Amino acid sequence: MNKTFISEQQVRDVFETLKQKTKSKIAKGKYEEAIHLIELAAQWGYSYTYKYSDDVLESFLQKIAKFIKKRIAAK
Repeated sequence: MNKTFISEQQVRDVFETLKQKTKSKIAKGKYEEAIHLIELAAQWGYSYTYKYSDDVLESFLQKIAKFIKKRIAAK
């Protein structure tokens, strides 16, 4: 099995890139894609023992939940 070294900075950069892309998807109203990116960021952070929780990702989930709740209430 070929193992490639990945630096802590690279792990952090990928994590931050995923968060920025998530923010962009939310701004465009693409909530399903945003949720997918949140999941990827969470798996990435956990897999590399970088992050087990993130306040920004949590706030993104709260925004999406509020949107969904409003949509359900409007029906």
